[in-house]
Amino acid sequence: MKKIKFILLLLVLVSLFTACSREEKAAEQNVNRQEEQKTNISKEESQGIEETQSLEEEILKKKLKEVRNKREESITVEENDVTTGYMPKEIDDLQNGPIIEQSSEQYKQMYNTAATYIRDNLNINPKTKLSVYDAIDPTVLEIYTAEDRGYLQDYTVENIYVLEYQKEDGTWSYIFMGRENKQSPWKVVHSGDHFKE
Repeated sequence: MKKIKFILLLLVLVSLFTACSREEKAAEQNVNRQEEQKTNISKEESQGIEETQSLEEEILKKKLKEVRNKREESITVEENDVTTGYMPKEIDDLQNGPIIEQSSEQYKQMYNTAATYIRDNLNINPKTKLSVYDAIDPTVLEIYTAEDRGYLQDYTVENIYVLEYQKEDGTWSYIFMGRENKQSPWKVVHSGDHFKE
């Protein structure tokens, strides 16, 4: 009788452990399924964000190309190097930097310094009507509001100016100009696709 009770007790215990084990497995599978669903949802959200950013970048690229083309079409360079033209109104929608007050001589010095740098240091002869233009890409003009101004961190906002030029492959790059104060000459601090690169 004791053997039968022992065997019955043993069977009950084995049944309990088996049932508990099944419940634990089921619970674990349920948790795994929930985690997998969360992962799938976050992947989908991430893809959605990336697609939105990519779409916004494409729209910006198209807008920049359109505005640059209008700007280029508006410029006339006469024989005595007198340049006339207008800035398309769409430029105002893109530019968000401060207006840097300076004399026409200071502008001329800045543009000449940048054009010389492009020609002599970068060995690039832009095919555009002018060698260099005011930058219009808002992602680069963020330098005026960014806490981290990268290569121009030591310069105050009113002593930074961003210009752009077209490279020989048709893409645009930037010249980041800086000056010590309003009376000092502009100099090239950095050239590239971004002020933090």
